[in-house]
Order: sequence, then structure tokens, then C-alpha cells
Amino acid sequence: LPSQSAYENAMRQFFALFPTVKVISPWNEANHFTQPTSRSPSSAAKFTNTVAKLCTDCKIVVADILDQADNVRAKRPTFRSTTRYIKAFRKAYKGPRSICGIHNYSDTNRFRSTGTKAIIKALGCKQIWLTEAGGLYKFVGYKANQKRQLKATKYMFKVAKANKKIKRAYVYSWFGAPRSARFDSGIVGTDGKPRKAFAEVRKHLK
Repeated sequence: LPSQSAYENAMRQFFALFPTVKVISPWNEANHFTQPTSRSPSSAAKFTNTVAKLCTDCKIVVADILDQADNVRAKRPTFRSTTRYIKAFRKAYKGPRSICGIHNYSDTNRFRSTGTKAIIKALGCKQIWLTEAGGLYKFVGYKANQKRQLKATKYMFKVAKANKKIKRAYVYSWFGAPRSARFDSGIVGTDGKPRKAFAEVRKHLK
């Protein structure tokens, strides 16, 4: 985990190099167990405060949260750990929660909305953006399957439309990954050919 001063210095350099960036998420999937911020929600909150200070005219996506269940294999999963994380984050975060981000892969690909709803309620934000979402083509426990990916992609849009707070959905990703990769959610294969989910995404574009 970087120190607050190291993070601030890095972000100063970032904004100096990319002054046109006006929409930013201070930390990706801050609650994911692989991230150092997962063990310190207050640090993640302070990083967000820093970004708000450095870019006063930015749209800040607060608390980009993964819908991480307490037990991913449970038939009726709970999200107590994630909501506790959000509670601690909110206690340390001093700014407005105009926009919050969610990565709801778990719900989307298990055809449920319990995690998404629980996280939206815990965040208490005016707007929710699905900053990373989509049907999985291949992952651990999911063999490569375009039909299942298409079904999950359709469900993603269903969940998004069902909640008035959800204003944007960023589908991840465009290109698929090599065969050796463990994660692949591309709507276009590595050969450049559209997968079945591509047509579904195109239907929802304005």
C-alpha cells in the first residue's frame, strides 16, 4: 500500500501528464482481496479525498467496488464483508458520493442481483455506474462458451435497467484474451471476429 504522500505525488504527475482526464476512479476494485486497499478502507477513502483535492472539476467515481460475496459458492450468498468495507470507507471519506462504481461480475454471471442491490444500498450514492461489467466467455470454473456469455450479457442489461440509480454500464472488454489466459470477457475474439455477445451490446448503444 502506497503512503498518502506517495499516492498524492503520483496523482499530481498523472494530472500534469493527462490534463484532459476529467473522469477518474481513484482505485480499481478497492475491496478485492488482491488489493492492498482491501485491508485498509480508510486508506482508499483518503486516496479518494486526495484526488478530489487535486482535480476539483473532475467527476470522481467513488469506491469502485467488486461484488465480492462472503462465499461465492453459496446458493444464497451474503455480502456482509463488502458492506462492512463500504461502511468503513464512508466513515473516512469526506467528499460527496455523487457517482459510485460497481463491478458486478459475480451477479451478472450467476444471474442474480442480490450483490448489486446490497452494494448500491450500502454506498448510498446518487448515481451508480457499472464501471466494469459483462458476461464471461471464460474464467475459472467457466469453460469457453459464447452462448453463456450472451445470456449473462443480456442479464447485465436487465439488472441495469431494473435500477433507476444505474446510469452507465462499461462493458469489459472489447478483445478476448489468449487461450492461455484465465480470464476472458471479450465481446470480440482474438481473431477479430465478433462473439455472440457483441450483437447484444450493439443493440443497447445509442
